Amino acid sequence: MRASGGRGGGRGLRRAPGPVPGGRSAPRHLVERAARLFDELCADSGERFVLHGDLHHDNVLRGGREPWLAIDPHGLVGDRGYEIGPVLYNPDPDVRDERLLGLVPARVERLADGLGMPVERAVAWGFASCVLSEVWEAQGGEPGGRALDVARLLLPMLPA
Repeated sequence: MRASGGRGGGRGLRRAPGPVPGGRSAPRHLVERAARLFDELCADSGERFVLHGDLHHDNVLRGGREPWLAIDPHGLVGDRGYEIGPVLYNPDPDVRDERLLGLVPARVERLADGLGMPVERAVAWGFASCVLSEVWEAQGGEPGGRALDVARLLLPMLPA
C-alpha cells in the first residue's frame, strides 16, 4: 500500500531524527506509536482508493464547474483515512486555540461516519497523520503547533 506517500508515513516516522539544529525534535513516544499505527493501518487496509496525497485547506478551491476543486494532487493509492489528520489540525496549524481543539472529537466522529469507517480507525489515522506533520515541523525547526496538540488529544482515544 502506498498511502504513506513519498514523504514517509511509517518509514518516515521510524527515520525521524533527534533534535534538529534548532534543538527541537518530535516527542519520541508519539513518533514510535505513530510509526506502529501507520504499519498496522496500511497492513490491514482492505479496499484501496485513489487519494489526493496533500489534501488541506490551501489545496481546495471553490470551482466554476463543480462546487469544489482539489489542486496539486500527489496521486497516492491507499486507505481512505490517510488524509484525516490535516482536516483536524488545519486551516491554521499555528493557531493553538482550545476551543478549536475541543471540536476534534466531534470532527473525528463525523469524518468516520462520512468515510464509512470505525471511529477507532479514524482516530488512529488522525493521530498518525498529526504526528507525521509534527515530525516535518520539527525537521524544519518550527515550534510545535496544533498538529501536536491534536495528537496529544487523540492519544488516550487510541485502542490499546
